[in-house]
Amino acid sequence: MAGLRTAGADTTGVEGLGTVDAQTLEELYADAFCGLCLSLYERFGLPVIECMSRKLPVICSNTTSLPEVAGSAALLVNPLDIQEMVQAFHRLASDEPLRQRLIEDGYRRSLEFSWAESSRRLVDAYERILSC
Repeated sequence: MAGLRTAGADTTGVEGLGTVDAQTLEELYADAFCGLCLSLYERFGLPVIECMSRKLPVICSNTTSLPEVAGSAALLVNPLDIQEMVQAFHRLASDEPLRQRLIEDGYRRSLEFSWAESSRRLVDAYERILSC
């Protein structure tokens, strides 16, 4: 299979999986080194939260909505700067306390975006509006 070309990086050997079933997806998350979300445009950042909720450290873009969603619980990189991405991977691989902090902080961060928490915040907003 010919490699994909992304931002000038040779991705020979990278295989796109397409759509996978839920069990395979959970196995992929379980085997992953980290979550990577290098979007140039992201409306919200659900992939970041999905990774954090599965206790994966995250490297994500420092653009669009991702810094707001990730907070300080991820390594933020310029999605067009390959050297910055490589440095972030190196930091995760060589700094176990950092890796563990990102896992713990990310998991706590993901809980702020649970359906229950989102529903509670929506009800609170409606109650504030109705009390005016």
